[in-house]
Amino acid sequence: MQKLISFETFLAGLQEYGTDFDSHFALQSKLLGLERMDYDRLFRLETLSHEFPPALLNRGLPDDMTERLGTLPQKNATNYTGNQDRLMTEVNRRTISHIYAKDFDLLDYPR
Repeated sequence: MQKLISFETFLAGLQEYGTDFDSHFALQSKLLGLERMDYDRLFRLETLSHEFPPALLNRGLPDDMTERLGTLPQKNATNYTGNQDRLMTEVNRRTISHIYAKDFDLLDYPR
């Protein structure tokens, strides 16, 4: 997509037309049904490698089994080759915060 439109244009489209056209961009809180369902625990992908093994231990999985996990590999790394910091301007951060406000709130992410 990055070859077709700029990140700013992409965000403007999400803001104008919503995120429901593709599950990749949909609100995670909606996909999880957070307003209808309670979960014992939610894991964040960015911290999964160090949160998941202790959770398994707490559920009774033996140490030797959790040691087999090692570091969880990332299977779908981005193809983006540019400078991600350049994309995350203050305006873009505010736009993302607005589009995904419900997720930020319900999933307890800082804004």
